[in-house]
Amino acid sequence: MKLKINKWIIGFLLLITIILIYFQFTELSNFIQLVQRINPFWFILALLFQGGTYGALAGVWWIALWRLHQKISFLNLILLSLSQLFVNQTIPSSGLSGTTLVTQYLLQHNISKKSVAFAVTLNVFSRQIAYFLAFILAIIILWLHQSLGKALIILTIIFTSTMIFIFIAAIYLWTHIRNKALPGFLEKFELLKSFVSAIKKLHPKMLLQPIVSIPAICLQGAIFLFDALTLWMVLLALNTHLDFVLIFAVQVIAQAVGSIALIPGGLGVFEGSMTGMLYALGLPLESALAATILFRGLTYWLPMIPGFMITHKKLKPSQFGKRK
Repeated sequence: MKLKINKWIIGFLLLITIILIYFQFTELSNFIQLVQRINPFWFILALLFQGGTYGALAGVWWIALWRLHQKISFLNLILLSLSQLFVNQTIPSSGLSGTTLVTQYLLQHNISKKSVAFAVTLNVFSRQIAYFLAFILAIIILWLHQSLGKALIILTIIFTSTMIFIFIAAIYLWTHIRNKALPGFLEKFELLKSFVSAIKKLHPKMLLQPIVSIPAICLQGAIFLFDALTLWMVLLALNTHLDFVLIFAVQVIAQAVGSIALIPGGLGVFEGSMTGMLYALGLPLESALAATILFRGLTYWLPMIPGFMITHKKLKPSQFGKRK
């Protein structure tokens, strides 16, 4: 917990530093006037597109459950998407808490353990594939736009190496965990033990079935597309124009930078990279920062409010992370 809190502090300090540096180069009044002139029509569209990201994630889970003949309302899966975001951002576990939440949530809705394990595994698998493809596409876009500097080349090497390592590690762990018991310290967590036990019963070939893998990867790709559309609408709301393909590349690269920064949500790092890239692509500094702050508000901070409410309403606190 202490490590997680320290990372939050570092993230906030980075964010504050970025804002202070920004106001050294521009007037606060210009920033305020820019925000006050927001076009509500485009901003509402940004909200709607951001809502599409949760529908796409819910679709991934629905595909897995449908394949194993499990039934749950699509609305419940959308609520689960919001709840998972909140837990992943606030509880220190590098995403493990979100997996635990999904497991408990689906089990409470009478979904079989095997189906839960398949849904979570398909989500992780399709997410990584779509993430890697989106990142490569973003790099190609910037290369064609002649905006691929040394920093982005280094990022490409780091990100690609990280993704390859994750895939190799995941394959190794899955093939070896099928015949081995859980480590002693993980045996204490009942939900995690049940989840891993269910994974042991899954065959890796299930993920490679085109009927589930292709739609899941497409839906994960749609999440990146919806995020790009959200940023595009935010820029239009600020009366700022930029080619959509460049907007797509910027938000994917900013996510990649934030993900390898080892700070919760890439706080501070994400904002700095997105603002810097938008500015480098020709946007005024005040517009670049305003767009970044509004985008992060829609994609990071605002969803945490319903996520908090759903988590405490739908799940029993005594069961979350329950030990034997």
